[in-house]
Amino acid sequence: MRIDDFLNDVPRVSLVRHRGIIKLQVYFSREERKYFSTGIAISGKNWRDGLVVGTRDSARLNAQLLKKVDEMQRRLIALSANGEELSAYTLDNVLQKQKALRGSFLDYMAERIAERDIAYNTKRNHLKALRELQRFGGIVTFNSLTPSNIYKFDQFLRRENKSRTQVTLHNIHKCVKVYINECCQLGIVKDNPYKQFRYDRGKHKERMPLTEDLITRVRDAELAGKYRKTRDLFVLMCYTGLSYVDMQALRREDIIERGGKLYIRSTRTKSKEAFYTPIFPAARMVLERYDYKVPMISNQKMNKYLHEIECMLDIPISMTCHVARHSFATLMLTYDVPIPVVAKMLGHSSTKTTEIYAKVLAMNVEAKSEMVFDKIQ
Repeated sequence: MRIDDFLNDVPRVSLVRHRGIIKLQVYFSREERKYFSTGIAISGKNWRDGLVVGTRDSARLNAQLLKKVDEMQRRLIALSANGEELSAYTLDNVLQKQKALRGSFLDYMAERIAERDIAYNTKRNHLKALRELQRFGGIVTFNSLTPSNIYKFDQFLRRENKSRTQVTLHNIHKCVKVYINECCQLGIVKDNPYKQFRYDRGKHKERMPLTEDLITRVRDAELAGKYRKTRDLFVLMCYTGLSYVDMQALRREDIIERGGKLYIRSTRTKSKEAFYTPIFPAARMVLERYDYKVPMISNQKMNKYLHEIECMLDIPISMTCHVARHSFATLMLTYDVPIPVVAKMLGHSSTKTTEIYAKVLAMNVEAKSEMVFDKIQ
């Protein structure tokens, strides 16, 4: 067998730009490809024919990228020479195992958080969990992943901040567990310590939605500057059901027209679930006001300004970005839109998630019971 025949059996490696991030593409077949982040982000105008152009660092960045291509090709050749099956699954497993064996569990977790293609808020939560582990100091190596140390970590979290809710603790453990599960799958950790350590999810503090009257009060209020912009975005979410991150990611091409009415057809940033939701007149007015280019405000600032608006307008319910989405769901259910339809509007994969919003409001009890008062003696 000739060398060039051997190399023809090795998957091709190329560079592609994906939403601003340059990625390594390993092409196994038309149906199977694997992408790896290079950690290098550029704008579209600086990417041409698989190379970085038009920047001061073009030569340096291209050298880094070509080096990564060469390293990946060498790995594939070595795997093939050792008789390993060349598939996306086996390549990913081998690379993760090699990475893990180079350092500690904390190193592995940090690298995986950096390279995983996950939503911004998810990445932020995973980094927070990593920082908690680093401050705890009792879990560093793979050998330190024991039920006893997980229990001590849990106690550390509880003692350090007694105001932490069970939901917060659950979320920290949930993030850490992701990477321990990976290590178990790779065979680096033999026994998963979370099999013996049980933790309750706890219950979120119930968020009350705004009634239609309160939404109207907010919508019609005379506000200026940052408060007007914040209010407009809140109204947009109240009348579309968009989450904060999906609202900020909204583009004109996501909006379609059917029978003179507008709808948003897109995919949720967080869960990658498709959704299809109407743009009611109040939301359409907001979009037209900004020429369909949604103003950018950070989540933290927006929630801060919403609480200030809440005080200005004497709104008796806490106003946050998530409350806007909750209010939309409740509004749809109030108008008897079926739960499966609301689930599609919100991008929920299961109606069980949507049912969380299906709280029976006192006004609904009164309205529905009024119909039978005269019939039941």
